[in-house]
Amino acid sequence: MNYPEYAESVRDVPVSDKLKFDKAHMWPGEGRVPLKLTSLGGEEGPVIRVPAWVTKWNGLTVPVVAISATAFRGNGHVTDVILPSTLQTIPEGAFEGCVSLANITIPAGVTRIPEGTFRDCVSLKNVYYGGSREEWERVDVVHCRCDVELGPLEPGTPIQSIRSERLTHIPGNEPVLTADIHFRCGEEAEPVSFSVTAGGRDVTRALTDR
Repeated sequence: MNYPEYAESVRDVPVSDKLKFDKAHMWPGEGRVPLKLTSLGGEEGPVIRVPAWVTKWNGLTVPVVAISATAFRGNGHVTDVILPSTLQTIPEGAFEGCVSLANITIPAGVTRIPEGTFRDCVSLKNVYYGGSREEWERVDVVHCRCDVELGPLEPGTPIQSIRSERLTHIPGNEPVLTADIHFRCGEEAEPVSFSVTAGGRDVTRALTDR
């Protein structure tokens, strides 16, 4: 199913009250610090929705901007993960060993999928991305590196010659590279509804049927 259909199918999935959070990083004003998901807290449901905002004990509502590297790692029963629009980073190896994970929603704010993020996610079929195809193509999905062998310094200069260059495969993100990518914006975006009036008459059809 495409992005709008999937979003509708999981719309009523609640946020589990078992999820655990901690400070994402140091922040001026202790009460307003953004949070990261640190643990599922024993939640065993197959569909996990990570909230975009959490209301803290002091009544302040703060964004969830990160997940810890161990929050999902090795989870064998989760099939769907819905990451929030406020998420900014995904850590290395975050979903490693999630052998039942079939669908994941990744927000447009994530610009890098580091080494080994989806290692052994053998069931991953669909990535629902919160941006456009063009934005997805700019996401750095780490799967190779360029190894350069340098020669000796050129006499009288700080310059070294390059003896060889080669691309080395980095395993761990094959599942996301072979999954179907569905975009919130672009080809699969919901059609925009609009109308145009002139002289009190609706002339939308006359303009769009040309």
